[in-house]
Amino acid sequence: SKETSFEIGIPVLAESVTVNVKSGVLKGFYKGKGKEKKLPNLSEMKPLKTAVVKMINSASFDGGKMYAQRFSGYIKIPQDGMYTFSNQVRETMSFVSLDNSIQLENKNNDEKSKILPLKKGLHPITIDCFVGKGIPSINLQVEGPGIAKGKISASLLFH
Repeated sequence: SKETSFEIGIPVLAESVTVNVKSGVLKGFYKGKGKEKKLPNLSEMKPLKTAVVKMINSASFDGGKMYAQRFSGYIKIPQDGMYTFSNQVRETMSFVSLDNSIQLENKNNDEKSKILPLKKGLHPITIDCFVGKGIPSINLQVEGPGIAKGKISASLLFH
């Protein structure tokens, strides 16, 4: 007989944060001079408009083109485990940060996914997206223990 051995790495679950929150995420709307071809550094810009929204979507505040948005808040993870975040974009560029580090980066018409080990509770989430001249679409989904794959529901989003 042949003996085989292997080692299994157990991932460290990212800690949740303790903060007082309200339902919904903050959505900031940014507009440049109309010549941008990539996502500007939104941390260095002041949003033209802000609102609390229930869902993450690429709809513009003014119905125009060539704009950027930032969604910021917290996602509530129902139980410890491995969660798959996937994002598909159309005519959009986006960056998804979870627990303050970029996890997904998408460009026109592609889909990316990443499995993250998360503890039960609130985790900071930021989604930056730049919309060019086409019809924009952002489809951020999550799947994990207690959550079937689908768009992140309003019940999981807070600010």
